[in-house]
Order: sequence, then C-alpha cells, then structure tokens
Amino acid sequence: MPRCHRGVTVFELTVVILIVGLLAAIGTPHFASSVRQRDLRNTAFEVASLVRYIRDAAVNEGRTIRFSVDDHEDVFFSADVEHPQTPGMPLRYCVKQHPKSTFDIQASFDTHLSVAFDYEGMPWANGQRLATGLIRITTEASGYDIRFDSADSQVFVHPTPDHVFDSLAGSSDGELH
Repeated sequence: MPRCHRGVTVFELTVVILIVGLLAAIGTPHFASSVRQRDLRNTAFEVASLVRYIRDAAVNEGRTIRFSVDDHEDVFFSADVEHPQTPGMPLRYCVKQHPKSTFDIQASFDTHLSVAFDYEGMPWANGQRLATGLIRITTEASGYDIRFDSADSQVFVHPTPDHVFDSLAGSSDGELH
C-alpha cells in the first residue's frame, strides 16, 4: 500500500518562502515609488484646486485676492481668503504634509512669487496682467506643473517634462524653465 503524504517538506516550505521574499523585494520599491507618485499628483491637484478656489472667490466676492508661494518653506498661502476646509483660518497649504516628504514647490509669475486675481478673475503680478503663471511641485526626478493665464479661466495640471529635470541636474540657478 502506498503511503499518503499529509504535509510539505522543509525543502518545499523553504522554496515557497524564498519565492515570496524575492517577490516582496522586487515589488516593494515599485510600490513605494507608486505611492510617492500618487501623493505628488494629489498634491499638485490640491494646489490647482486652491488656485481655482482663490480665482472663484475673487470673482464671486468682487474683490482682488492675492496668493503667494514660499519656495523656502514649500508653502502656498493667501491671507486674503479663508481656507475652504478650516473657516476662520487664512489659506495655507504646505506641500510637505509629513516630515519625510521630499516635495518641493516653485513658482514663476513673470519672475514674481505672488499673484492677485482681480474681480474678473484675471491674474496680475506686480501691477501687470500675468501672461502665464506656473507652479511646479516636484520630487527627485518627477513633478507636476500647474499653469494658468489671463486668456481663460482654466487651471491646468500636467506632468513636468523630463527635459526640465535634465537641465536642472546641470544647473543650480533654481529658475523654472
């Protein structure tokens, strides 16, 4: 009579554990990168949403509302309008939501760091109508650009082109291209 096996051998168990460990070692960096990329995209869309909120508030309230970007503290803020989620508090959004975040924020509004939307929703920088505004949220070698201009009332979010990171690697001027 043949004997019936009721378990697995130590060798079979070791092979399964090695395969699972190998898959985890391969998948973990990709998973962490995907999570970081998702958080970066969500941060860019949050900032774009706040730009729209400020523009809409200026039109709806019939007044000028200014916002600024502080690229040293990685903060987007406006003292002229309340934060939509915390009434009574000025709008302030830090792109580094947790201490380990490596996100950075940069802005270029015709070489200025502040923009004012007038009662018609038109952006102004330093007393002149803004041609194009750019806010860039980045981390390591990827990022998102938030663009708006005076031609229409749209705020667009696009991945930052790869050539930008190539040029930034060779320069230290910190200018947006």
